[in-house]
Parts: sequence; structure tokens; C-alpha cells
Amino acid sequence: MDATKTYGALSPWNVGLVCLAMGAATLAAETSGAVEAYLRGVGQLEKEQVDAAAASFDEAIRLDGGYAAAWHKRAECHFRRGDAQKAIDDCSEAIRLAPKVADYHCGRGSAMLLAGNLDKAIIDYCEAIRLDPKLAKAWYNRARVFFQLNAQDNAIADLTEAIRLQPNMATFYLLRGQIHARKHDYPKFVADYGEAIRLEPGNPEAWFGRGLARVFLGQSEEALDDLTEAIRLRPDHAESYRVRSYLYQSKGLSEKALADQTKAAELEKTKTASRPADSNAR
Repeated sequence: MDATKTYGALSPWNVGLVCLAMGAATLAAETSGAVEAYLRGVGQLEKEQVDAAAASFDEAIRLDGGYAAAWHKRAECHFRRGDAQKAIDDCSEAIRLAPKVADYHCGRGSAMLLAGNLDKAIIDYCEAIRLDPKLAKAWYNRARVFFQLNAQDNAIADLTEAIRLQPNMATFYLLRGQIHARKHDYPKFVADYGEAIRLEPGNPEAWFGRGLARVFLGQSEEALDDLTEAIRLRPDHAESYRVRSYLYQSKGLSEKALADQTKAAELEKTKTASRPADSNAR
């Protein structure tokens, strides 16, 4: 046998090794491409480019169908578009691929909540909390479900835990404040809204809410200050003028009360005029 030919030929074993090496290289390239597409999608999502992000996650999943994080992020795109069922489906696939990731259960819970399936939302949030008891958003979101179910004590307990875990989230205090208001506990409402204002001083709804609560508590001066700030931040909110008008009237400041009443009426008229016509009208 020609030694040169024998040396240059590939045995079945060598052919197998070459194919294996080529397959590994292809897989590595695809995996690298999937990661690149995923990271691109994350950046696009941070910039609110939802459609572009969804396309990037589509690419990541095409290149690597087992990329659980890409399924989860594409679910977020569906969620932001308001497509609850597609978000549920993608989160379910992420959970199938990585069942012990709390964030995936939390994401599906939010999609279930969007779909109006409160019982299944609670199940997913409970699982997220079981997997990661320090996941503050799971506690917060489960509280949202309890709030809708009118289970106020459960909601307050969950929000208190969420706040303990992540005390710098104004939304946590705002929701707990709303529950206190529903229970007619206005001092606690004022306290929670005050903390939300400290964290996010540019939120006009927080100023308006605290001002309204202070009206109920008889704290007219403080209420007046809050409503004035709410109007400064959002000068097109008719209800803020209406409530402040009431306060001015109670203080005998008739001209200021009338000015606010007039402004509220003008804003309501403008709002009504700008509403689209009834789609059923022909």
C-alpha cells in the first residue's frame, strides 16, 4: 500500500472526528449569534424599541431554541404589546427549559394577571416567591392580585415585605397607600404617599392623592400645599383645581375658589371636546 496515500486518507474514525469538530464549531457560532441577538434585544427593550427587540429575540430563539432567557424576554415584548396569551406561552416555554428561575414564574404571573386569570397569577407568584423569597417584585405583584380580590390584609402584608426588601420603590408605597385609603386609614395613606413623594417628587398623582387624604383629615393648609404642587406638576388636571377650589371656598377665598372652578370647567370642556366620536355613531 502506498504509504503516502495511507497517510493522507481519512479513516472513518477521523472523518467522524472532523464532522464532530465542524458540528461543534457550527454550534458555537450559532450560540454566539444567539447571545449577540439576545443582548441586542435587551438594549432595544431598554430604549422602548419593542418591535425591534422582539425581532432580535426571535433571532436568538431561532439560533438556539433552548435559550430560556430569550423566550422570557420575548414574552416581555408580547406583554408590553398587550398580548397576554403569547406572553404566557413564551414564559411557559422559558419555565419548561429552566423551571427553577423565579423571574420566569413572576413574568408568567404578570401575563396571567393581564389576561384576567387571577387564580393562576397567584400560583405563579407564589412559586416565584418560593424559589426566591427576596424577589421584591413577586411580593408586589401578588399584592396587586390580592388588591383586586379585595383581600386587603394579604395585600398589605405582601407590600410590607416588598418594601422591606426594596425600600426605594415609590410604586410599592403608592399601592399600599391606596389600600389604606380603601380601609379608611387616612393617616397611613398620608404616610405612604409621603414616602412615595420623597422617592419621586415629580409624581403629580402622589401629591394630589396626599392632598385629598389631608382634606379628609382636616389638614387644610397641608392639603392646599399638596394640591398646588400637583397643579404645578400637572396643570391640565381638572380634579386638582376642583378640590383646591373647595379648600379656597372653605377659607373664604371666594375669588380664588371661583378661578379654580372656572379652570376646572374649562379643562373638562376641552377634554370632552377632544374625545373621539362614538365608533357606533354613523
